[in-house]
Amino acid sequence: MAAMALSSAGTAPAPAAFAATGSASSTAISGLASCPGGPKGVLSMAEDEGGPFVNNYNPFTGSHTDDTMSFVYETLLQFDLANSSYVQPWLAASYSWSDGGRTLDFNLRHGIDWSDGKPFTSADVVFTFDLLKKDPATNLKAIVFSTITATGPYSVKMTFSSPEYSELFYIGTQYILPEHIWASIGDPTKYTNTDPIGTGPYLLKSLAASGAVYTPNPHYWIKGLPCIAKISEPAYFNNTPADEAMEDGTGDWGGLFVGGSMDLYTRTPGHEYWNPPTGVVALYPNLTEAPMNSLALREAVSDALDRPEIEQLGELGEETPIANKTAVILPRDKDQLAPEYANDDFHQDVAEAKAVLKKGGYTWSSSGQLMAPNGKAVVLSIGAPAAFSDWVAAVQEVARELSAVGIKATADPIENTEYFTDLSLGKFELAIDATELGPNSFYQYDGLLNSADSAPIGKVATTNVERYSSTAADGFINSYLSTDNSALQDKDMAGLEGIMVDQLPIVPLYYSTEWGLYSTVHIAGWPSPSNPYEITSPYDTPMNEVVLLHLTWKG
Repeated sequence: MAAMALSSAGTAPAPAAFAATGSASSTAISGLASCPGGPKGVLSMAEDEGGPFVNNYNPFTGSHTDDTMSFVYETLLQFDLANSSYVQPWLAASYSWSDGGRTLDFNLRHGIDWSDGKPFTSADVVFTFDLLKKDPATNLKAIVFSTITATGPYSVKMTFSSPEYSELFYIGTQYILPEHIWASIGDPTKYTNTDPIGTGPYLLKSLAASGAVYTPNPHYWIKGLPCIAKISEPAYFNNTPADEAMEDGTGDWGGLFVGGSMDLYTRTPGHEYWNPPTGVVALYPNLTEAPMNSLALREAVSDALDRPEIEQLGELGEETPIANKTAVILPRDKDQLAPEYANDDFHQDVAEAKAVLKKGGYTWSSSGQLMAPNGKAVVLSIGAPAAFSDWVAAVQEVARELSAVGIKATADPIENTEYFTDLSLGKFELAIDATELGPNSFYQYDGLLNSADSAPIGKVATTNVERYSSTAADGFINSYLSTDNSALQDKDMAGLEGIMVDQLPIVPLYYSTEWGLYSTVHIAGWPSPSNPYEITSPYDTPMNEVVLLHLTWKG
C-alpha cells in the first residue's frame, strides 16, 4: 500500500495505532497563514522531475504532477509523518470507528465547493471509493472495504469484513474526486485530465512540457487562503539545474539532494533546510527470477557492502547508513524495534559473504568470476533513475564493491519515467528505490511485504515491486491492521522484522530523508526543526498542501 501524510505540532509519543475516534471543525485547523491583503508573490519550486511534463493531471496514471496533486485534489484526513499520534480531519470534520473496527463513519464538512462552484457532498466520497472497488487499477493503496454508503448529504459509512483500524491512513489520504466530472469519463486510468476540478487551494493554470503554473482557487473552503498568488513549477530534468536554482535564489522550495554540502548551501542568507529521515533507500531484488531469487546471493550482496562508504559517495554524508537489519526507521520508531533484533546489525564482511555463497553451492572460475550452482556466471545490472545523481553514484559504488566477491555488476541509469515503470512491471534484476512513507515503520513493511501490493511479472505492482509473498507476512500485516491493541501490534511488528532479518526481501543501504530546502528571503511560514508542524519536503503528498497553507509573502 502506498503511504503519505498535518497541521499543528503535536508532542505525544507515537502510539501503535490511531485513535478510535477523531473530530475537528474548520476553526480547529490551527497555525494556518493569515493574509488580509489577499494573495501575493510567486513561489518557485525546484525538483528533479527527470523529464518534460505531460499535460495530464490524472491521479491514477503516475506522472510528473504527482507531487502537486494535493494542490488541486484533497483528502478526508491529513497525517504528520513526524508525529504518528496526530490525525487532522480535513474534508471530513470528524471520523469514528465502531463494531470493533469493522465500521468507519465520516462526517463531512459543510459549505465546501468544487472549483467549478458545484457543492462537495457525500456522493463524491462514495463515488471515489466505489471507483477504487470497481477498477483495481485505480486502487493504488490497495484499500480493502466491504461497502460504502452515504448516510446523509454530509455523512458516509464504510464497512469492513474484519477490523481495519490501521487502514485509516490509506483511506484518509485517498484523493476525493468530483462525481459530476469523473462519472462520465470512461476508463479513469486512460483519462487525459487537462482541466482538473478539485476542492484544493489552487487551480491548474497551465501545464506544458516546460512545467506547470498554479493560481488560487476562488472557491477554496478555508476562507482567506492561500496567501501565495502563484506557484511556478519548472521542469528540471535532473538534480544539477534544480540545485543551481535553489543555490542562486531562483527556487524557493526544493525537494532534492544538493550536489555539495548542506552547510555550504546554508551559508547564503535565507537558505534553510530540514531533512528528517522517514524511509529507507535500498536495493530491490527481483525475487521472482534468477539470480536474485537466491537468498544466499542476497545475503552475500548485503555482507559485501560498505554502507557508510556507499552513503558517503552517494549522499555526501547527508543521510545515515542503516545499521540495524530490521530497517526500522531510527530514531523515530525506536519503540517499534523488537528487543530480539536490537543487536542484529549490518557489517561489511567479504569473508562471510564468500562463506555464505560457498554453502549455497556457488563456486568461482579460475579468473575469480562467481558462478551460480547451475554453472552460469553471476552478472548483475543494477538500475537507477538517471535524474537522481545521488542514487546513480550509490549504485556505482555498490557495483564496485560486489567485485570483491566475484560478482560482475554494472550500474544502469535509466530515464526516470521508464525506470519506475519498469520497477512496477518487474522488468529489472536489482534496482535502487526508497520505501513507502507512513507515520511509523509498519507502513513501509506493508508496502514491501503485502502480497496484495504485488503482481505477476508484466503486471503493475503498486509498491511491492520486488514481489515478495508469504502467508506469514500477510498474516502479520492483516493482524496489525485489524487491531488497535499496541501489545498485539508489537508482536506483529516483531514478526515482520524477523522476515526482514532472515529473508532479506530488500537490501537496505541508508535512511532516506525527506529533502526539504526552502528560502526565507521572500516567503515565511516554513516548517523547520523548531516549528515541526509538518515535513518540509515539497514532494510528500498530501501534506505539502498543509505547508502551502502556512506560507505568507514577505515581499
